[in-house]
Amino acid sequence: MSIYLCCSSGRRLPALPSNVQVFTSCEDCLSRSTQEPPLFYVLDLSLQELQVPHIISAFTHQSVVLLADAVYPESYPVLSALSPFAILPWNLFSGSSETYLAQWEDSARKKLLKNLCSAFLAALMPGSFPENKFAKILKVFGVEHFYVICLCPSAGFLPEHRRILSDIVINSPHLYLSVTHGPDDYILAGHTDEAEFLQILDAFRMVDPQQEYGIGVSLCLTETSDLYTAGVQAKRATEYNFYEKKELNYYTQGLFSESIDYMELISWEKNLTNAILSGYSEPELATLVEGYCDYFRKARLLPELAADSVYRYLNSLDRVFKFIDPLCSIDLSFITLEQIINYGTLQNLHAALLEMLLDFLRRGEHYNKSTNRLIDEICTFIDDNLGAPLSLAVVEEKFYVNKFVFCRQFKKHTGLTFNEYIRLHRLEKAKELLRKTNIRVYEIASQLGFKDEAYFSSVFKKEYGISPSAWRAAP
Repeated sequence: MSIYLCCSSGRRLPALPSNVQVFTSCEDCLSRSTQEPPLFYVLDLSLQELQVPHIISAFTHQSVVLLADAVYPESYPVLSALSPFAILPWNLFSGSSETYLAQWEDSARKKLLKNLCSAFLAALMPGSFPENKFAKILKVFGVEHFYVICLCPSAGFLPEHRRILSDIVINSPHLYLSVTHGPDDYILAGHTDEAEFLQILDAFRMVDPQQEYGIGVSLCLTETSDLYTAGVQAKRATEYNFYEKKELNYYTQGLFSESIDYMELISWEKNLTNAILSGYSEPELATLVEGYCDYFRKARLLPELAADSVYRYLNSLDRVFKFIDPLCSIDLSFITLEQIINYGTLQNLHAALLEMLLDFLRRGEHYNKSTNRLIDEICTFIDDNLGAPLSLAVVEEKFYVNKFVFCRQFKKHTGLTFNEYIRLHRLEKAKELLRKTNIRVYEIASQLGFKDEAYFSSVFKKEYGISPSAWRAAP
């Protein structure tokens, strides 16, 4: 990286490193910097040109070191405008020029790298970013073309991941810097070295072998205005893992499609819904689910479009279930798009969707029943199991009904609440046993689910106005 030293022609200069270019005119120095920006400027405070407003303005906001024989009050405006990061007497500089230049070079490089990181991070976000400043900094580093690399973890990077990545970037001639953007890290690189990427993946696995990692590489860029697009490309490349299990992916034009064939997609969705409602066999439904997922694979839809399509289908299926059978216990309203996306790969999404739809199929015998028919079946179940523990939870689990809708429909159909129906039918059964058998009262109470004889007798008398024993003894 070049250093530009601008001083009066009469100065006797010490031996200088080869990367230091000497100018005796600020105009010449600034003209040269438009073609090849330096890492920083070393300016002679005694130059008369530093009193010219447009010259001062040109050096403002640049990395500047000032050399002076002495500092006088008339120099204060220049010092204030330039804000140098170092001021040094000429005699000290002449005695140890290489040492001071090395120190300043290190400071300027760190400052420039910090500015480059900030500009790179801004470039990854939608909207404007300091493109001219970014391009100028890249010129200082001698970068003519570059790539954006996205590193994507399945469960978030740990501090140790980022420490390792920082060490690798610092020691690599191809990797300029790394920044954190959301859950991912991005690298600005001048060259793509697959061996280096594999080294990063190996190091990450040493930190957390349970996680999965993805690296996406953008197309090669020569214009800084395309940085945001390159960041999107790098991220897109990592998402190719949705279709094909690969840790390292390079972005190519047409990697994903953003166009959905709605006719074909809706046809698959109709077939799936019909299979569930019509009671297809499990192998038949599995074949349809495979074809449905294969549509996404062949179309190479953007993963978020594929996830959104599945999410939309499950929501429509939920509405179908509730329309056909208000008592249906299947509730898909809790499913979110984020849950669908978090399956990560089409293979995982396929497996989860198949398991879900097979469960719906197994419940399918209840979809086409009328409400009255279903409640009749539930009443029969209650009558056959009066001695067993009976609750809404038992009915909900056995008959796949929504307990809140069921309670309303049950009372509408029978004229009784669920608990009233159980209580009255147990008491009617008790009357029958009291008249037709010699079973003791406490045994009848136990057989019909009452907690004890006293409670049974109390409920019986409250309902019929007579105790169980009196009922048995009555003619």
